[in-house]
Amino acid sequence: MLTSSNVSSIKITSRIIPSVERSDLLEIVTQLDKLANYSKDIATHVIGRHLEVPEIMQPAFRQFIFRSLDSCRQVRKVLGELDELLETGFRGRNATS
Repeated sequence: MLTSSNVSSIKITSRIIPSVERSDLLEIVTQLDKLANYSKDIATHVIGRHLEVPEIMQPAFRQFIFRSLDSCRQVRKVLGELDELLETGFRGRNATS
């Protein structure tokens, strides 16, 4: 799996991916990690405190939950694509090809 620790040691093959900087990949991984952490924090607060959403707020909160789930699905897709990119487009110590 692509992590910030192995992004820094990747040697990019320029003929396959000519314009990708390691710092850009590290930033993407960092932002995706933050998004996952925020989602976990919100879920922990809602579930751990047994929060009850007031009836008047439930439609908006439901929309928020659905959008959050959509974001999580997109993050999973992006991470899968980055993993595939790592395996097929990069060569280096930590590459799994």
